[in-house]
Amino acid sequence: MKFDFAAKDVFDPAPEQFFFAAFGTPIAECVPFPVELAEVNFNLADRVRVARFPDGKRRLLILEFQAQHDETMILRVLLYWVLVALKVFKLRRKLVFPRTYVLYIGKRPLAMRERIRWKGRLFFRTTIVDVRRVPYQNFLALEHPAQVLFAVLAGNISDPRAVYVEVVQKIKRLTESDPGALRLYLRRLLEFSRLRNMQETMLSIIEDYEIPMSEAEIQADPLYKQGVDFGERKGREEGERKGREEGLKEGQLKAKRELALQLKDLGMSDDFIVEATGLPLDEWRQINGKANE
Repeated sequence: MKFDFAAKDVFDPAPEQFFFAAFGTPIAECVPFPVELAEVNFNLADRVRVARFPDGKRRLLILEFQAQHDETMILRVLLYWVLVALKVFKLRRKLVFPRTYVLYIGKRPLAMRERIRWKGRLFFRTTIVDVRRVPYQNFLALEHPAQVLFAVLAGNISDPRAVYVEVVQKIKRLTESDPGALRLYLRRLLEFSRLRNMQETMLSIIEDYEIPMSEAEIQADPLYKQGVDFGERKGREEGERKGREEGLKEGQLKAKRELALQLKDLGMSDDFIVEATGLPLDEWRQINGKANE
């Protein structure tokens, strides 16, 4: 999803500062993961880095940005954890097992699982933070414009328009020597504003500040086309929402089945796979049977 794509790119310019602002955990020496781990499939992970944690140990950091609820998120990060742990053990690297984090930026209240229990005991856990529980001041204090944008998604906001104005002012200051960068980040801010139903406010601020953005730039994302009747737009958005929800459910079920097979390949038992994925036992046996044909 494009909101995820816009979000994950913000981590790289100053990862230590952004991670502390979002999760409250100080890290240091955040660098790309070792080349020896390149064969591990991280295609679905947004960011994979090695960092030094407060206990002084270097750990693999797996970070996901999520704009929609995904029932398979806990399974994906579990799979990453297992694959990396096996590889690290095989290499005998002095790299402590991974820690996984998810930053949720979506509209709906957070309801994704953080834990997997098996036979009544905690088997695996990840850290999921709803960005709305993070004070917006944490992001506003950062010094990279892509990271400052997260202030409009965060919490502790009593006057949303005032916060948007603060964000725009700071982005203008940070990009004063590069008008092209200013327009780029404002387009991204328009994308983020949709996650909080504030796109009309954001457009009015751009107009009030007389920021030189062309109509074509504002309409680069078709979701923000102007001159469309409000009622028609709301009806279209409702139709799009229902379509996305149906597609998401179908995609999550497919992902569960694929992840179940991957967990099986890693030697997990049928009982664990059923409990972790939520797939009915009969359905899992049918999936597994077809895979063995």
